[in-house]
Amino acid sequence: MLTPGVIFAFSRPHTILGTLVSVPAIGSYVGGSSVDALPSALFANLFVVGLNQITDVTVDKINKPGLPLASGHMTTTEACRVVAAAGTMALLTSCRSAALVTTVTLSMLLGVSYSVGKNRLKQSPTLAAFSIVAVRGLIVNVGFASHALGKFAFPAGPVAFFSTLALVISILKDVPDLMGDKECGVPSFAIQVGRVPVILSSSTLLCCALGVVVATSKLAWLASSATLTIMILVQKTTRALVYNTNSTVVELYKAVWVTFIASYLSMFFL
Repeated sequence: MLTPGVIFAFSRPHTILGTLVSVPAIGSYVGGSSVDALPSALFANLFVVGLNQITDVTVDKINKPGLPLASGHMTTTEACRVVAAAGTMALLTSCRSAALVTTVTLSMLLGVSYSVGKNRLKQSPTLAAFSIVAVRGLIVNVGFASHALGKFAFPAGPVAFFSTLALVISILKDVPDLMGDKECGVPSFAIQVGRVPVILSSSTLLCCALGVVVATSKLAWLASSATLTIMILVQKTTRALVYNTNSTVVELYKAVWVTFIASYLSMFFL
């Protein structure tokens, strides 16, 4: 039975929370408001993550058996209906500005390219990472900033920082899924170069980005928060490397997402 709880789990709540925070935050950062873009952004988010679950149900039964489709709590027909409705509503509610239409359309098109077809972007770890960086780093920040101001805007700082964070997410997310990806022939950086290099490189990249914040920020609270985050990430990375278990890697991955969301929250005060 399709219940609100099933749909909520299907939406991948951590991504919904990221969208819920990032959209108004970028508008606030550039001195405008993009709160009215939230419905479009949330529907588009549901469309993209839902479509990915439909096309990845086989591998999810191994890697993420608790997801609604993989666990059988949702049928493929129900999932297709939810995704179709979300995509339709995303487009219908995006007509507030040209920037919003462009942002939503490009995000959804990249989502389709990532998940669908024999030559989908997910078949190449590099192209898959590019698509995630393009959406979370570039399209979201430029699109919603432009919508908030009613004209083209390019917030260089957020684009650079969140592109780095998106890259970290894109290469780290597949490390716990190594077994299922191998069995189903889904390529990833973790398969190609190994778990340890991926964990080290992603963590180092994020710590360097936060180090730039520490070195350049004139706000004591921001520099202190970034320093504390680096310390937490080093601790989580050490655990992931020493114990080398899926649970410790998931802890690190969750810490990266917390950093992502907290970074957007901090933009309300900049």
